[in-house]
Amino acid sequence: MNQSESIPSDPKALQEATNAYAGLVDIYPDNESYLQHYAELCLASNKQATALEVLQRLHSILKEKSPQAARELATRYPQLGQVCASLHQEHNYDRLYPSLYKGFGKLWILLHKRSLREGEALYQQGEQGDTLALILEGEFAVFFDDKHGKKTLLNLIQQHDIVGEACFLNPGVRAASIVANSKSSIVELPRQKLLSYLIQNPDTQALLEETADFRHMLRLISNNNILKNIPMNLRQYMAQKTKFLHYSEKSIVHQAGSSFDGISLIVTGKAYYTMKIKKGKSIKLESVPCGSLIGDASAVRHATSPANLVTINELTVAHIPTAVFTTVVAAYPPLKETLTQHADEQRIRIMQTISQHLQQTQ
Repeated sequence: MNQSESIPSDPKALQEATNAYAGLVDIYPDNESYLQHYAELCLASNKQATALEVLQRLHSILKEKSPQAARELATRYPQLGQVCASLHQEHNYDRLYPSLYKGFGKLWILLHKRSLREGEALYQQGEQGDTLALILEGEFAVFFDDKHGKKTLLNLIQQHDIVGEACFLNPGVRAASIVANSKSSIVELPRQKLLSYLIQNPDTQALLEETADFRHMLRLISNNNILKNIPMNLRQYMAQKTKFLHYSEKSIVHQAGSSFDGISLIVTGKAYYTMKIKKGKSIKLESVPCGSLIGDASAVRHATSPANLVTINELTVAHIPTAVFTTVVAAYPPLKETLTQHADEQRIRIMQTISQHLQQTQ
């Protein structure tokens, strides 16, 4: 992938070349030479987000053909290398699956193996369940259906992993459907037999609980109206780095003008923005209900809290560190526009509330 074409030094010529290659990669989206030169032109034009997006596309193509070439590309472009390093998956399925497979034995698994067609459901949302399954081959998609029948993709789970762990740990109604994405095979592990094995193997029990916690966090992220549109690997990356924070009733989460150290997704409870006015009184500006994002604009521009954020009751948030969220924005440029629009709409609502209050008190 040696580049024989040079980068124009004249601004007008640079713009013309950039536009020309933008058209070429639209027509030939898998042409490696076009992609790399277009990325170079974008970098020279200071179009960093577009360049990173193009480099990621090229990187994904190279990974399939030559992992070594993909690694060399990530080394050559530090911005790509940083994203690739950050998005390295840290799942523990590479330890959990082998342990369970070994515990039940190859012969037993072969005798109880079950095949599924593409599109066939392993588990259905709303049904009772208390077991989990090992994925021997294939891939499974985890879907949630809302009351209007709209589907949300919560997770994609590959072979040599597990599915159904939530209802094994807490028997009851399954919160999502699990459907084969391709021709697949699984083995469902009997509950009592698995419980006995876990008692004798506490390390495997810990790995199972860690997997369940990770997937719970991933479901919360995937159910958010803004974050659900991010590619699955980026949602998985965020879920790995996200922690729960808790706030007591009527406590201040953020003070007006303060910087954010992360982006918070409200999991339980409610809060509201409030502003002090004359004579020590405060007015309520906007409620922030469960499922809302707080501080998301700080990942795309210097943003501070628009007002005091106060809890109405006990509040739990999923806290995504700023550096993690910024990496996701860099890896998925369309998110930047969505976050900017979301922040602008919120500020407009707050300013309208303030204006209405001032008019009423005049």
